[in-house]
Amino acid sequence: MPLLPHVPAWAVAAVMLLTGSLNTLSKKAMFETCAPSIRGHTRGDCPSGEEPFNKPWTQNLAMFLGESMLLLLVLYKNRRRQRHQVSEPNSRPSPPPVYYFAPPAALDLLGTGFSGIGMNFISASVWQMMRGSIVVFTAILSVFFLGRSMRRSKVFAVSCTVLGLTLVGTSSVLDTRASSSSGGWGSIIGISFTILGQLCGAAQMITEERLLKARRCPSSLVVGMEGLWGIGSMLVVLTVMSWIPGGDNGSYENSRDSLYKLEHSKAVFTLMLTYFLSISVFNLCGMTVSRRLSSVHRTMLDSLRTMLVWIAQLSAYYIGGSSRYGTPWTPHSWLQFAGFVVCIFGTLMYNDVISLPFGDVRTDEASVALIEDDDDESSSMPSVETADSGDTEMNNY
Repeated sequence: MPLLPHVPAWAVAAVMLLTGSLNTLSKKAMFETCAPSIRGHTRGDCPSGEEPFNKPWTQNLAMFLGESMLLLLVLYKNRRRQRHQVSEPNSRPSPPPVYYFAPPAALDLLGTGFSGIGMNFISASVWQMMRGSIVVFTAILSVFFLGRSMRRSKVFAVSCTVLGLTLVGTSSVLDTRASSSSGGWGSIIGISFTILGQLCGAAQMITEERLLKARRCPSSLVVGMEGLWGIGSMLVVLTVMSWIPGGDNGSYENSRDSLYKLEHSKAVFTLMLTYFLSISVFNLCGMTVSRRLSSVHRTMLDSLRTMLVWIAQLSAYYIGGSSRYGTPWTPHSWLQFAGFVVCIFGTLMYNDVISLPFGDVRTDEASVALIEDDDDESSSMPSVETADSGDTEMNNY
């Protein structure tokens, strides 16, 4: 039985759009929110004794906690299957060993961590658009490591995406150069880390393809197990980062300070809770949408998600009067919008929604279908999107 069978598809899509946007906005807002420092440090334009919640790796832990919640769904489905088990033997392959999920979880950790660092330097809308680079890397890596080939139309679609991302990145650099003395280097650093994160995300997808496709793993099991591995890994990583000297209250990322800020700042705690819950709900809705809506709908949903994030930041600036959480419309925003439109065109073409005269016969393409859907009666292998890592289809804008 499909997930959420009694909920209309439009309602699931609306919740997915809302939670996906909340995920990005809450993640960015945490970086901009001031909270008390465990050592009384004052940074930026925060009040005395406070500093921004600049904790990308702590956010990683919250993301993995959100992903691991899907294991509750796995347990529920297993119990239901056992109650309704028929006498025939189960034809489904046995789940892979637990350690199979460790490599993709490690790549997920790196990808999300690097992307979080990048978000510190660029706006949420630019960050959301730059995440589309994951499809470019996935296509390239699948050719080299999975022996796939790309049709000419797919190559053209990926090229459009590269062009669109270049326009978006250029607009961000020009805005930073005009508004600060850093000469645009802040945006370059942010975009570079974001793209590096998407490279790790693409490698994660290729790894999942190699290790898990033959096992026909339910998507909820894959996401949940990677979340569980990620929690264990992040506890180790955060412990090590607390020992490494740095600018975060004496550490590279001080975990005691993170807990102190969460305890003493209702705003940061609320944003972290929103981030955690939005990841859990977004993943559940994403798996449902992948079964019940077409690639056209999913493409439009992700495009709307990016637009909603951008509109929210513009509204925060012009209506809410917040330069901390908002983003102004600049002369270079038209360049960003043009890049966004080009990316959407590449998306639609990559997903065969738009065909051009030079389109050729379908072959073994460089698109990666990762893991089996949770519908036990389905033989298809749709991709899985997590809130902080891109979809294998071109649905990341």
